[in-house]
Amino acid sequence: MPKTPDFDLISDWVQSFLFDRKIRGFKAGTIEYHRKCLMRFLRFCEGENIQYVREITPLILRKFINSMDCLADITIRNTYKSVAAFLHWYEAEVEPPDWRSPTNKVQTPKVTDAPIQPIPIKDAYQVIKKCPNDNLGVRDRAILSVLLDTGIRAAELLALDFEDLNIASGQLLIRHGKGDKTRAVYCGKETRRNLRRWLTVRGLENNPLFTTLDSFERLTYSGLRWLIIRAFERAKVPYKGIHTFRRLFALTLLRQGVDVVTISRLLGHSTTEVVKRYLAQTDDDLHIAHAKASPVDNGF
Repeated sequence: MPKTPDFDLISDWVQSFLFDRKIRGFKAGTIEYHRKCLMRFLRFCEGENIQYVREITPLILRKFINSMDCLADITIRNTYKSVAAFLHWYEAEVEPPDWRSPTNKVQTPKVTDAPIQPIPIKDAYQVIKKCPNDNLGVRDRAILSVLLDTGIRAAELLALDFEDLNIASGQLLIRHGKGDKTRAVYCGKETRRNLRRWLTVRGLENNPLFTTLDSFERLTYSGLRWLIIRAFERAKVPYKGIHTFRRLFALTLLRQGVDVVTISRLLGHSTTEVVKRYLAQTDDDLHIAHAKASPVDNGF
């Protein structure tokens, strides 16, 4: 293969791609996710001694997909989609006469249809109940209650301000959900009670709803993650990720007879297809449903 010019370096074009996403108004979280995925791809390319975009072939992409076999299916797919977006952008931006994006010949990795299993509801209650009675526990109990009672995303919870909460009705206003959409979610009586206790600690100033206790600055994603990990450890419940409450919220509503369209709207999705993995019923659900509606048992 003839030597490729230095202006074709993958690392340089990755930075240009990320800058393009910023100029086009993509959200900071989306750009950061692209960056993480493309850094993973760059590390792989370095291991394969590949420096230039035009050295990337369908075989290289297939080897990259295979190199991620230790990751979750959804992570593999999303990482590949980020790489594909970068390569398609490069093709459109540079218009190389003798090169086309190799993603045209590589299928996007599939995600298995296995149900996403949340923790049992009794374990979720235990995680919340085991929060201590000090100020830290009051805050953590309020946060965990909101996550379970509303199903909101971690980023949505962290972005909440005091003015977004109507403590009387339990309404929380999500101003910038996924796709920059606004929606309202709702808290029950117990969650409102936990929020009132937290507001007593936090004060009623117009600032972030959930904060640190030392400086009362907005809680970060890292802080939220460790908060949840500690809560699971106290309750001796296996930790299954920061979104486990969101999954449990969706499945609990389904079990209570709430329709899929309503659940989708509460979760902040525009279509029901997006939430189908949240709502895939477990074997226990199917067993209970059959026991209630068995045609033979109900006939005798």
